[in-house]
Amino acid sequence: MPKLSEAQRSRFYNEFMAATSAESAEILMSGVFDVGWSDLATKTDLERFATKKDLERFATKADLERFATKKDLERFATKKDLENFATKKDLERFATKKDLENFATKTELATLDAKVAVLDARVTALDAKVTTLDAKVTTLDERVTRVERKVDELRVEMHEAFSKQTWSMVTAMIGFAALLTAGMHFA
Repeated sequence: MPKLSEAQRSRFYNEFMAATSAESAEILMSGVFDVGWSDLATKTDLERFATKKDLERFATKADLERFATKKDLERFATKKDLENFATKKDLERFATKKDLENFATKTELATLDAKVAVLDARVTALDAKVTTLDAKVTTLDERVTRVERKVDELRVEMHEAFSKQTWSMVTAMIGFAALLTAGMHFA
């Protein structure tokens, strides 16, 4: 069958439409090829193309919907977002697990905390005893000060009494010596 030219196709369409209707002409023309039989692909031509069976092993749109889209990935960190995070080099200046092996564990620290609490209680008790001792020492200091004042007063009194007694004895001796001298003189 020879290939129809565009002019022939147009004329055939117009004649068929005049004989029937525009809808019928459209239906018929949609089935009439504008190429010749030699231009159509043969079975051999089509064998080099993939079949539906060949395409089944590839992912479909439904298969791809399970994967993240660009929009989904926008909510994740970008390189710029990661600039504020520590790098391996930054972390090198911090202690490693090996570095921490010489430090106390939480259990050891809890034991030490308990011991420190006991020591704190003992120190508090000792502080209370020291405060009591301080009060007693202060009381003793006050008593000693009062005793020292009394001793000073007694010294002054004794000095005055010894001075009076000494003057009394000296006066008595002078009187006795005067009597002896007068008695010897008149005798």
